[in-house]
Amino acid sequence: MLKFEARQNRAAQLHTTTSLAEGGSVTMDIDGHPHLLIDGAYKEGGGQVLRNTFSLSALLGRPIKAFNIRANRNRPGLMAQHLTGIRLVAEMFDGWLDGAELWSREVAFRPGRFVADRKQFTGDTGTAGSATLLIQISLPCLVFAPRETPPQVDYCAMVFKPIVQRMGVEFDVDIERRGFFPLGGGVVHVRTKPVQDTLRPITMCERGKVKTIRIRSFVAGTIPKHVAERMNATARKMITDYLRKADEDQRVSVEEEIVEETDKAAVGNGTGLIITATTTTGCIFGGSALGERGKAAEKVAEEAAASILKDLQEGGCTDEYLQDQLIIFMALAKGTSKIKTGPLSLHTETSIFFTQLLTGATFKVTKADDAVNAYYIQCEGIGFVNPHFQTTPPVVATAPAPTSASVPSSAHPANEEEEEEAME
Repeated sequence: MLKFEARQNRAAQLHTTTSLAEGGSVTMDIDGHPHLLIDGAYKEGGGQVLRNTFSLSALLGRPIKAFNIRANRNRPGLMAQHLTGIRLVAEMFDGWLDGAELWSREVAFRPGRFVADRKQFTGDTGTAGSATLLIQISLPCLVFAPRETPPQVDYCAMVFKPIVQRMGVEFDVDIERRGFFPLGGGVVHVRTKPVQDTLRPITMCERGKVKTIRIRSFVAGTIPKHVAERMNATARKMITDYLRKADEDQRVSVEEEIVEETDKAAVGNGTGLIITATTTTGCIFGGSALGERGKAAEKVAEEAAASILKDLQEGGCTDEYLQDQLIIFMALAKGTSKIKTGPLSLHTETSIFFTQLLTGATFKVTKADDAVNAYYIQCEGIGFVNPHFQTTPPVVATAPAPTSASVPSSAHPANEEEEEEAME
């Protein structure tokens, strides 16, 4: 396996005097190349701005310069998690980076061609980090690569994967070893298949009835199995109580999995659970939580159950996390996508803004009349064509062999605020 060791670049000596009231759209000349300026303090103002803009910059071949990076966080600038992600994208596209250093608040990126002869890309944060967030920045790049690419990971596999498969995004997730904060040490392998042409649009506007509940609770290290059993029991009671009161179909199937991770399958002590709910129309919701010192097993289960129940009660067709992760794929797809969600999170609002800015896709958000707290997000996608599979390919090389990407794992859910609190 080829270890990812990106070249260190000199600190950015780029000073921006332009005031950007709307987060971006002004260009700046750097070494004779116009770079779109990205204000990292806009809206959500965290690492998600980097994940969206660097992915799209690489795919579209559009240079960018991000400034005010993570300005809305207690410790602004690039943390190891974000630095690894942008270096990973730069390595995939043989890109030029300036300012890509720990705690840097300004980074310029100019993508090149996808490195078609590489068989594997590896991102290692060197600290405890979330595999899900590294997958978020790299997956859009990998599915438009010229060939198969081997990119809290349970959520990614159980909720995100089956939904984006409907759009033509194909990938497999293999958790080799779980890692827990603060030691880290986990490894996840993600193998993708290239999109042959364009992504399909997606429509999810009818929630349907809940038909299957899946509860997976686990313990690792020296934590006794009864902790997982207690988490499972609490979660099951909360979910079944809700289904009974909400007049859902009483023939709901409840699948329970209680796991003791082996020493080989996990590093250190850890506990947690993930709950998924699948409906009769194919919607999938997820809620997860991790244990920590001093937190009772029942409290962990309550957090995970409360998360998924909140999303179910709002009447949408996605949970809070899936809502913002679909935005970039809706923009790249060919045709009109429309999803029904709960209230838009700040992550989603930020994602919509920067995705529109870089792609030219148009989004429209309207209130749903048939639900108390639900909205429709509609997008006219740009129909981005995989350049490696066009009849007359552009200046990008093609190659048939498989490639892979490996990222360090964490059982942490896809919530950057929680992740950053832990890391700080």
